[in-house]
Amino acid sequence: MSWHVFYATLAGPLFVLTGALCVLGMDKLLFFRRPRRTDEELLEEARAERRKALDMIRRADEILKPEHRHNTV
Repeated sequence: MSWHVFYATLAGPLFVLTGALCVLGMDKLLFFRRPRRTDEELLEEARAERRKALDMIRRADEILKPEHRHNTV
């Protein structure tokens, strides 16, 4: 058996093992270090986003009122 066949047979399992360890490490970094948010925090965040969206709609309505339009036609 030549040297490249020997190293090729070692590289496959080593590559799979390295990939699995990387995925497990990333899983821990992404999911276990992040603090879990409670339902109340998620609800408050959703309410803040809703207030922000409604405020943007109100500002757009103010801009689009007839007295603010300057038609040149």
